[in-house]
Amino acid sequence: MFFYGGCGLCVHVSVCLGPVWRGVQKRIFVLLLSVFITHSEIVVARALLDERYFLNRFVYGLLRVEVILSFKEKLRRTIVFQRNIQTLALAGTLTAVATSSLNPVSQPFIASLVPDVTALGGILSTAALVSSLFSVGGGLLADKHGRKCVLTLGIVLCCIGAIAYFKSRILVELLTAVLLSTVGTSLILSTMTALTAESVTARSRASAFGFVEMSRAVGNVLGPMIGGWIWIVYGIRSPFLFAFTIYLVVLVGVLMLLKETHRREWRTRVLPWKLSEIKQIHHSLPDPRSLYMLVLAQIIISFGGAVGGSLFVLYAYEVTLAEPLELSVITSLSTAISMIVMIPAAVISDRIGRIPPLLMHEILFVTMQFGFALAQTPVHLILVSTLGGIGAIGIPGFRALQTELMPQEHRVKLLSLYSFISGLAATPGPLISALVWGSLGPRMMFVISGLLVLPTAIVVYTSVKETLRKPS
Repeated sequence: MFFYGGCGLCVHVSVCLGPVWRGVQKRIFVLLLSVFITHSEIVVARALLDERYFLNRFVYGLLRVEVILSFKEKLRRTIVFQRNIQTLALAGTLTAVATSSLNPVSQPFIASLVPDVTALGGILSTAALVSSLFSVGGGLLADKHGRKCVLTLGIVLCCIGAIAYFKSRILVELLTAVLLSTVGTSLILSTMTALTAESVTARSRASAFGFVEMSRAVGNVLGPMIGGWIWIVYGIRSPFLFAFTIYLVVLVGVLMLLKETHRREWRTRVLPWKLSEIKQIHHSLPDPRSLYMLVLAQIIISFGGAVGGSLFVLYAYEVTLAEPLELSVITSLSTAISMIVMIPAAVISDRIGRIPPLLMHEILFVTMQFGFALAQTPVHLILVSTLGGIGAIGIPGFRALQTELMPQEHRVKLLSLYSFISGLAATPGPLISALVWGSLGPRMMFVISGLLVLPTAIVVYTSVKETLRKPS
């Protein structure tokens, strides 16, 4: 009797409430279902003449429905279910696959058209300079014309660049392809960052960046393996057609699915240009000396890393005689290991501080450069590359240290300036690397790179203060 009476009461109340019934009909239905499931328990309660048991089960069913519905609602509100974030993550993954699929191919392909290593270094230095300039210019264009418009332009330029690579026969055509691809990639990266930040609330921004960046990292791991396999099966020009196809798919997806987040209004300048503004930022820094020393260390690392890494693929291909599949493993292994290491790296940085993991990163980088100089076979390069992946243990601590040394009100400008300076410092690296290759031999690139980066560990250890406040 209690069961049927309870059901009748619920129906009677729902009918009397009228319009309210439309808003809560789902909950009433699930509640009735919950009461029906526990009918056998209610029969036992009736036999025991304990009406309180029925009331407890009724309340339990109500709470259970509330928990299920609230969990589903919260799940729908997470960043994974937001359309723009889904589109950006998928576009980032496919773009990373297309771009990184050319990593094992691009330098051997350029070397086949430009046998002079110095000319190759000059081309790569020009591309690095253009990338640095458009990392800032792309943001300014996106502020004026909208994020989606500039992102679309970047993808179109990458499509044209991939076709230009495929059709290149002479130096002018090759240089055009390199510049188009470089400009397109810079526009994509700068606008995707802004789109990710503006697609979510401030509270969910870190999670959104983590989700999109992890998706890109997966693409960077898969791309070289796919590019190497296509090279083996279809020839050295075929990966450029593959990249063109993927860029085309990304272009269609962005046009159809991505929503514009910019309101077509002028934003504050990204970089501080006025002297008075620079002085104001300087006086607001919590620890100017530590930040300036960290910037100096980053400039040296960027330059030294460019000297050792700009012609690394060509070194593996021509000096250690690596096959296309081995080149793919070498170029993707470090990224794959860094993805695994980054998970505990953040916890370690929060436990022991920012400086120790950063020092370990720099020491492992120097060791890796000397290891590359001593490598005789592709297997040696593969083994040494694992050190680069493990060295990612210092990246979360470095990011945290970087932001904690900057005041919140000027953090965006300082991070943009920091990124621009780091990219600019790496610009002459490829040309110097090519000059060292031609005069001292290819192995000396890595020796010089290691010697350049080694003092940064001393600079960080002696001049940069720890920012993590450990509980007393």
